[in-house]
Parts: sequence; structure tokens; C-alpha cells
Amino acid sequence: EENKVPLVMTMVAAKDVTKESDQSFRFYLNVNQYALPHIENMDVDKYREIAVLSINDEYGKDVSSVLINRAMERGINVVSHEEFSPGSTDFRTQLTKIKSKSPKVILVISAVPPELINAVKQIKELNINTEIMEASLNLCVEGVRKSLGELAEGVKTLCIPFDLKKTGNDFRNDYVKAYNKNPDFASSFGHDMVELVGKAGKLDGIGGESLSDEIRAVRFIDSTNGLVEIQNNGEINPDIYPVTIRNGELVR
Repeated sequence: EENKVPLVMTMVAAKDVTKESDQSFRFYLNVNQYALPHIENMDVDKYREIAVLSINDEYGKDVSSVLINRAMERGINVVSHEEFSPGSTDFRTQLTKIKSKSPKVILVISAVPPELINAVKQIKELNINTEIMEASLNLCVEGVRKSLGELAEGVKTLCIPFDLKKTGNDFRNDYVKAYNKNPDFASSFGHDMVELVGKAGKLDGIGGESLSDEIRAVRFIDSTNGLVEIQNNGEINPDIYPVTIRNGELVR
């Protein structure tokens, strides 16, 4: 703040991270984008009772709070909310409690793939007869879906346009040539952050007194997720869509 040095963040979904400083930018999804798509698309009559299994950290608390509050507003009853410590691999205690409530769906809020993978496996092992929805992006990664194999069939998750291969194909092709593997969404956001700062720097003072002013002056960036607006509050949020896994693929 003192030196007018911008902080450009990605892979950060906690709420209000850009509010403390005009120098702060989030080039990623905000808390509402994680919390609301599944809830807003739910058939209230079909999903009258739901459960939430969430990571016990700032991200998990922010997303679960928004998700649960919106569910209640829509008349959806959250019959169980269980939390787990970051890095956990055993969720049987929490899932046993959830099973006793017979929810129609379990919404899983996890930070890293092993958490999500083990949660899905243990839901199946415990014969919990429910649908599974992920309020994060782990299952957008092809390797995570392959790790679950048939267990991923029918699970709903959230994806950005890049993961649906609708955008960013030039970057994807260049990445494959360089590394002989497909990039995931983290790579795409890293690329876009550098592109944004580079584009702002080329304005050379046209946008204002600082690089932060110039970032805002860019207004729109043609990112790997399509055209995205740089908002005055520092938020730079691409679109996100609820999808279902069918035969290992993401189906919108």
C-alpha cells in the first residue's frame, strides 16, 4: 500500500480479499462463484435435504457459509454440516454422521485433490445412497477424474471455460508442445496473470499514476477463459458452470 505495488492473486477464493487495498486484485473465482451454482440450480422439491462436508479453513468456512445461507433462503434444509482438517484423508466419522441424516446430496468443499478423491471413495464405501456435488474445481483436472474412475460417474462439479476446452486453445497447444501434457486451470490462471500485468505495463502511465491504475485501465483482458472484465474493486472473475461427469468427461 505504501509503495503502490500491486498484489495480483490467483487460486484465492476467500471472501473480500480485494477490499483492504486498492492495490489488490483477484484473478480467480470469488466465494459466490464456488458457493452458489449448485444451489441455484437445485430442484427444491428433489433436494429438500442436503449435507455439507467442508474443509475447516477460511476458504471452506466462507464458501460453506454462503452456500448454507442461500440453501436456507431457497427452502432447502441443511440436515448436516461436517468439517475436516486441511490435508485429511479419512472422513468416515463425518460421513457416518451425515449418513444417519439421509440427505439427498452431499456437497463437498475441498482444497486439494486427495481430500476430494478420498471423500468420494469413502462415500461409496459406506454405501451412502446420495448424489455428490463438488463446490470446488478438483474434478476439472483430468488426472483427478482418472484417479476415481467409475466412482466419478454422475458426480457434479464446477468448471471454468478453459476446462471445457471452449477457450484458451492457443495457450493449451503451446503448453502441450513445451511440456508434453495438458495444462490444468492453475496453469491457465498463472499465464493470464502475467499477460495482464504485461499489458498494463505497456500502457506506460496512460492509465494513471501507478501500475494498479494501469491494470484497471486495461478494462478487459482476452484471457484463457475468454473476455474477462477488470472490475474497479479489483475482482477479475471468469465465468463458471455446473457440470456433470459422464464417462470421464465434463458435460455441461
